[in-house]
Amino acid sequence: MLKKSFFRVGLSILFMGNLLAFETPPSVPNLVDSLESPPVIPVIILNEEVQQEEIIELYVATFGRAPDKAGLDYWLQEMKNNSWTMEKVATSFFDQPETKNQYPDSLSTDEFIDKIYLNILNRESDSAGKDYWRAELDSGKIPKQKFIIAIINGAKDKEGDDKRLLENKTTISKYFAITLSKNDPNEAKDILENITIDSQSVEDVKSWLK
Repeated sequence: MLKKSFFRVGLSILFMGNLLAFETPPSVPNLVDSLESPPVIPVIILNEEVQQEEIIELYVATFGRAPDKAGLDYWLQEMKNNSWTMEKVATSFFDQPETKNQYPDSLSTDEFIDKIYLNILNRESDSAGKDYWRAELDSGKIPKQKFIIAIINGAKDKEGDDKRLLENKTTISKYFAITLSKNDPNEAKDILENITIDSQSVEDVKSWLK
């Protein structure tokens, strides 16, 4: 293991138990004084952008719509200020009236699975996938919110139509909620109905929103 220690007068390197000392040339600035901490602001910005995208994906998957500006800001503040995880946000979504209206107790497991697939991927689950998720959900091994996150992550996991579609839905949702600061949930749902795997569909909806 290589360990390095910086001193004001010279550089000492401890390597395999042998100490090697080197004179620091006069022209080289003091190493301790020249060390600077990496900038913090870009990291914070990146984290917020990631959190925004995660919340947007959750809106798309759970409600089949873009988030409203007020809702996006609320959940983002919970993640930033109260260290909420994506799973906790997803769990809280199921306490909302909108979720209870879309997924009443009378809804079968198969219907629930298909609705989430349609929201994210514009298609129902294949038979094998539905059999697997039905068993997981009905047995209680995986709660509904974790299932939703799993389908989101599965769509993002590899290149293909599923990933492109979710990316396009996320892009137009960001434009709706962040760029335009819109709050109409009906309009938020309408715009996603016109999004396909074609990136031009995003531009078409942007033009319609202007």
